[in-house]
Amino acid sequence: MNDNNYTGFRYESGAYGTSGAGGLQWPGAVTDNEIAENENFTQLRYQGTGTRNVDKQVEGAIDITGTMNYHPQDWKMLAFALGSNVDSGSPAPSLHAMREIPSNEGNYATSGIIFNSFQIEDAKIGSAGTNFIRTVKGCMVDKFEITAAQGDIVEATVEYIGQLPTFTSGGESSITEAGSRPFIFSDLTLSLPQGTAQDTLKDITFGLSNNLDPGHYLDGNRYIAYPNVGNRDYNLDLTLDMTYAEALTMYGLYKSGTTMNGTITIADPGAGTGSRDCAIFMSGCKILEMPIPGEAEGVQEYSLTVQPESCSADITDGILKYNAW
Repeated sequence: MNDNNYTGFRYESGAYGTSGAGGLQWPGAVTDNEIAENENFTQLRYQGTGTRNVDKQVEGAIDITGTMNYHPQDWKMLAFALGSNVDSGSPAPSLHAMREIPSNEGNYATSGIIFNSFQIEDAKIGSAGTNFIRTVKGCMVDKFEITAAQGDIVEATVEYIGQLPTFTSGGESSITEAGSRPFIFSDLTLSLPQGTAQDTLKDITFGLSNNLDPGHYLDGNRYIAYPNVGNRDYNLDLTLDMTYAEALTMYGLYKSGTTMNGTITIADPGAGTGSRDCAIFMSGCKILEMPIPGEAEGVQEYSLTVQPESCSADITDGILKYNAW
């Protein structure tokens, strides 16, 4: 039964895809996790067999990808997505300063790669000896997305690339639920341009894509050696109820092609000021599209498609370390 499922992650350290550091970590309130194992068989046809059917099905490269949807209670996956995180401050609240990692830097925990890698443990729990547990090693965040809409709980989506899965029907791992509540819509505010609060914001999607490319080499293995990083892309999609002053400002910025800075703040007021906050700083934002549809009824609204050039994030919460050590 689905109520016995769990999804967790482990840090990797040492050699990529081979070792997990520490116990199983709680990623957030996971609503679903799907692992796609693509064996990439080629249906081969050739002469001399006297048939119109497929002659042989030949193994290809093994691609392992996954998508995890969850309600965030912390921002560790954002640290994996940006690539660089520095923990400081003790005792709590601790500061986690997340920055974009350059492509010429090495990883502090795992040799030979740029981004931190981790392992996803996906468990379907039955009776003794009938568990279906897959652990995907060598995972990296390909895409990370935060979505919030009025009245809803904040959602996050992680699309990851892994190296290879292992299977067991044995005992499940111990995983401890986070005690903090998931973030909700009223925790989020947007300042865009910097210093201007968007008070009629109805929904927001912030996304980061690392455009990872699976590295399949002629090295004796069907699975990847490691993911190669591509260009980094950000996206920011907004829907707002239309007021004259705010819409006119945005329209002027859109038509002039002006770049601006902005900040997404997600803060739990129940935890105390500055003790459970996420601030995502966006630089070089440009409005690419500004649809203003005219409807026959309801509140007039407009949308913005914004392209940030670069981003960073500062997190404060009660977790001492976002890094493996």
